[in-house]
Amino acid sequence: MRDTVVDKREKQLDPLGGQAVIEGVMMRSKTSYAVAVRRKDGSIAYKKAPLPEWVRGGLMKIPIVRGTVALFHSLKVGLDALTFSSNVAMRDEGEKELKGSSYGFVIVVSIIFGLAFFVGLPYLFTYLIQRFTGFAKGQFTFNVIDGIFRIAMVLGYIWVISLSKEIRRVFEYHGAEHKTIAAYESGGDIDIESTIGKSRFHPRCGTSFLIVILLLLIIVHTVVFSLTGPISIALNILIRVLLIPVIAGLAYEIIKLASRYPDNILVKVLTYPGLFTQLITTREPDRGQLEVAGESIKILLNENIKERDDLILEEQEE
Repeated sequence: MRDTVVDKREKQLDPLGGQAVIEGVMMRSKTSYAVAVRRKDGSIAYKKAPLPEWVRGGLMKIPIVRGTVALFHSLKVGLDALTFSSNVAMRDEGEKELKGSSYGFVIVVSIIFGLAFFVGLPYLFTYLIQRFTGFAKGQFTFNVIDGIFRIAMVLGYIWVISLSKEIRRVFEYHGAEHKTIAAYESGGDIDIESTIGKSRFHPRCGTSFLIVILLLLIIVHTVVFSLTGPISIALNILIRVLLIPVIAGLAYEIIKLASRYPDNILVKVLTYPGLFTQLITTREPDRGQLEVAGESIKILLNENIKERDDLILEEQEE
């Protein structure tokens, strides 16, 4: 008898996405998402939830717009998955669980800090170079230097946090997520033996998405600010922030093309830096981590999965 996951797969041809969380993996289809997390006692806690109708609606058929929608909704789903995984760990340690609103506040603060650090600082560094050295006078040179600063800061930040034992575990689950999705997409079984030999690198990874955004920022900024002419620093930074959703939409389309035309030379040029960066953001997982990633896909695809009291956690309060 064929595995029910394989049977489900024949009905669901759309690619899956995912995210590593604390001691677990979140997997997502076009209609729902599931999170599986390893508990302290070795069992696997999980939850599954549907995606809202607006994410599946007409907006997702409009090029570029769908990328912006996907970006913001991915942040929301990622927040829910992280909240769930954190609360599993806190429950096992006997600590008070966090509400979604608490994590929401942390995410808002993180976004503000990220914009200031990765948008404001590179611009400031480049502006100071231009002012005190006379270099980077033209828009092209200015935005290339600004982009190089930004990419260096992002990669440096990722490398620094990768030195943490806890983050390294997350990166191992990230590798497990990629291997399991690769097994799913190849049409094979979703078990440890089938996934262990798959590549931990994947072209649709969020890391690749991020790197494509960083590269597009250089191109788009050069074009836009060549048209605006001289403007104030504050307005310049504001425009850069407002362009992020548009650039994210463009990056989304490139990632979709990478999935559809993996052998295209131009696509390879645009996506290779992201695959290279996955040397940092993914690690080889162990068998237990592959098991968790596999369970996450099985939960996602099997609508009639039997719930067990020792494996499922109730929904957290908002």
